[in-house]
Amino acid sequence: MNPPRTTRARPRRRPRHRRRIGSVPGRDWLKELPKLVHAITKGEFDVRAKALPLKDVEQAWSADTGDRIVLVP
Repeated sequence: MNPPRTTRARPRRRPRHRRRIGSVPGRDWLKELPKLVHAITKGEFDVRAKALPLKDVEQAWSADTGDRIVLVP
């Protein structure tokens, strides 16, 4: 009699057509991407971001700002 085979559980991968970026299907992102790039290049897309050095991560973590904090090296 052969010993039972053990298999490792693998995470289920979504089929390629069902992959998502956040809550949005990847297919929808790709469809809208040209419009988004156009709006960005025309200055119609407002991104409020503030770059802070990585060494200031503690200050950035507790910052009270409406801007998106981006830590840079």
